Amino acid sequence: MKVLVPYVWPLHPLVVRVLRGAAWEVATALVGPPMGDAAYPDLLLRHFREGAAFCVVEHDVLPWPGALAELAACPEPWCGYAYSPGRHLRVPTLGCVRFRAEFLAAVADALTVDAWRVDLFPRTWQYVDQQIAVTARRRGFEWHQHFPAVTHAHWFADPW
Repeated sequence: MKVLVPYVWPLHPLVVRVLRGAAWEVATALVGPPMGDAAYPDLLLRHFREGAAFCVVEHDVLPWPGALAELAACPEPWCGYAYSPGRHLRVPTLGCVRFRAEFLAAVADALTVDAWRVDLFPRTWQYVDQQIAVTARRRGFEWHQHFPAVTHAHWFADPW
């Protein structure tokens, strides 16, 4: 299974170390400056349109040993982990998530410019997870959450 690691500079060295030893096809992609505000939704749109199941592990999220294997084995079409410490404990984030082919086929258009509700939120990295979640729920999908949470390894001051 492919593991996509979208990142802003610099890519966290612990994330690289954890994923490098895994038995997955790991693909990294720069989505921060200077790539533009829509780089993350555009990247995911390309992978959604390809239609092959894949995981996303964001650049500052550390899955615990066995977490990706658990996602790969899960029969649910859309699943993932919340992350700690303390935030995003019950919402479908993109920090560590897996999408199956049937999910991708049903919601691939959600990330297109035409489908994005810019009156609700801009087409930027901050809102990709919500755009996917809103579209998925409208089409009958619910996010399946795995436990325990993975670690959010933010190494800089979070402005939010």
